[in-house]
Amino acid sequence: DAFVDSVTVTGDVAVGDDITVTGRAVGSQDADQATTGAGGTITMDLADHNNFEISVGHTVTLTFSNQTVGQTGCIFLDKTSADAVSFNTIVAVNASSQAALSTAGVYMLTYMVKAASGTGSILLSVSGALTADG
Repeated sequence: DAFVDSVTVTGDVAVGDDITVTGRAVGSQDADQATTGAGGTITMDLADHNNFEISVGHTVTLTFSNQTVGQTGCIFLDKTSADAVSFNTIVAVNASSQAALSTAGVYMLTYMVKAASGTGSILLSVSGALTADG
């Protein structure tokens, strides 16, 4: 067994077997931030981030790119209008959950990539509107 205190790698790393982490794995946990005031499409690039913060004020379509099977993450969605939020066909989401996003509010969305491409390849769940009152 080899034990290393610290390793810094720039670029991709391929591991041919299991990795065991004692403690916690740390790294860049920043969330990509996107804002659209005029509607349109926001594409979340999963090669760059797992977590996203999105602020929208008009009708918007959300989609993903560069998904990897098994990848998961969260989306903090701050909706300032009652306009619709729709999803690209690669996203599978419960219809009533999607309809609830028509209400202005703050939402937490979570996703899991189940396939590298295709219709419904990313599963999405939607919280109810969140409040700061415990």
